[in-house]
Amino acid sequence: MLKVFFVLAAIVIMSIVFLYIGGYGLFKKKVMPVSSKKLTLVIAMGFLPSFADSFTLITKLPAIAFINIGMFFGLVGLFWFILKGLILFGSTEENFKAGMDSVFQNLNLEYEWGLGSLKLGNGATFSYALQDWIGSAQLKPKNAEAKKLMPSIIREAKKYYLNSNHSIKNLIYILYFSLGVILLIVGLLLIGYFTG
Repeated sequence: MLKVFFVLAAIVIMSIVFLYIGGYGLFKKKVMPVSSKKLTLVIAMGFLPSFADSFTLITKLPAIAFINIGMFFGLVGLFWFILKGLILFGSTEENFKAGMDSVFQNLNLEYEWGLGSLKLGNGATFSYALQDWIGSAQLKPKNAEAKKLMPSIIREAKKYYLNSNHSIKNLIYILYFSLGVILLIVGLLLIGYFTG
C-alpha cells in the first residue's frame, strides 16, 4: 500500500507542477525563467515511486533494492549534472536575446554573442540553446566563472521577464498544461479506485 501512496503522490505533485508551468504562460502570457536545479527536483519526484518500492524489497530481494536505490541517486545526480543553468519556457529568439542583453547590461558585464555561445569580458563562457518552434531556451555555464554568475543571472532574468511584454510561444505551455490535466485525471481516477 505504501508503493500505491507514493505513486499517487508523485502523479498528483507532478500534475500540479505541470499545471503551474502551463497555467503561468497561458494566463500571464509571459516567459517563465526556471533554475535548472529546481527542474531536477521535479524529475526526482517522478522517480520517487521506484525509490519507495526499494524499501519494500529490502528484506525479500536486497540486491534489487540496492540497485533501485543506486539508480535513483544515480539518475537524480545525472540530471543534476546535465541540467545546469537557466531554462526559459515560452521563449522566442527575440525575447531570449533581449532578455540576456538586459541581464548582462544590468550586471555591468561585457558580452559577445557567438554561435550557440555567449562570452563575457571576465572570461565566463555560456552555451545557449533555442527551440523557438516550441518556445524553450536554455543558458548553461561552461566554466567556473560562468557558474559563479548563474545565481545573479537567474535573479536578473526573473526580474526582466516578470516586467516584460514580449510575445511568447504558447506551444510548450499548452503541452505542459495538457499533461498536467491528464496526470491529474489519472491520479484522481487511481485515488478513487484504491479508496473506493
